[in-house]
Amino acid sequence: PTPRGIMSRWRSKAASASKDTVATASRAAGPPAAGPAPQAVERFFASAPPVKTLLPGFVHLPRAISDEGQRALVNLAVEAAEVNGKSHGWWRVEGTDKQLNDGTKARYWDEMANLRSDHATMLQQVCEQILAIIVQQCPQLQSWAEMQPRVAAFNYYTRRGRMNWHVDDTNFAAPGKPIVMASFGLPARFGYGPAGQEKDVVLETGDVIAFGGAQRDLRHALLEVFGTDPGPMPSTLQGRVSITWRDVGAENGYPCGSNERLGLQPGPGTLPRYRGKGKGKGGYSGERRRAPNGSLYTQQEFQSFFGGLKEWREAGQ
Repeated sequence: PTPRGIMSRWRSKAASASKDTVATASRAAGPPAAGPAPQAVERFFASAPPVKTLLPGFVHLPRAISDEGQRALVNLAVEAAEVNGKSHGWWRVEGTDKQLNDGTKARYWDEMANLRSDHATMLQQVCEQILAIIVQQCPQLQSWAEMQPRVAAFNYYTRRGRMNWHVDDTNFAAPGKPIVMASFGLPARFGYGPAGQEKDVVLETGDVIAFGGAQRDLRHALLEVFGTDPGPMPSTLQGRVSITWRDVGAENGYPCGSNERLGLQPGPGTLPRYRGKGKGKGGYSGERRRAPNGSLYTQQEFQSFFGGLKEWREAGQ
């Protein structure tokens, strides 16, 4: 079957599934805001993009997303990840100070049912098209057609941004379901493989990777952001953006979106290190001091980023 034919079947499944997702979305602040009518995503893709198998269950689609698609998806990520004057998405806002929520990078994830409706529709359709392309060229991955993207993650990396080696927990990506990621902006070196057998692949703007099945527990890392051509990135964000789709829900132990998890909008699901612990104790609402790089950090963040408290004490003088 063609990607278009596969998509039409999936949309009928997604229509009923989305009703359940909306009904069970946790901690949603009311219905998602409406936006402009979603664009047709077929033109967001290159003509017949190849699917390269890096490992059984791990594929790479070089330049799969067209220039038009890249611009649309980067704009979507930027719009979704910022609310003026409020801690949200990629940004911690304290008075007039605005900082990325994770030092040299920023993370934002939420259930797609909580996003603006046109954003959710576009993301759903783009993921469906990616999976359709993969399944058409790799029939051994036919089971990936069952994926229902329910959580979208938007990461932003400055030139110094990195992501350490890790395996995605099942509460952020269901067992047996693929994880799909599109890359935009500056090139990045993506590492993968078990300790001592690491390999890497360069992800250019518009590239897509996906892993699942035998590689669902693939150990991976974002090793480096480099290059000089920012591609579709706006002038205010010279780095790299990734959008990741995950099929995960409350039945897998999914906790909450990053606004709550990372303490931008504290709640029951906020991690202890982001909870307010009083002046000078670290945590989201604790004292922050300015580091030599000009950013404000808590005591705990100073320890994590700079390896000790000497810098914390010096910043307080």
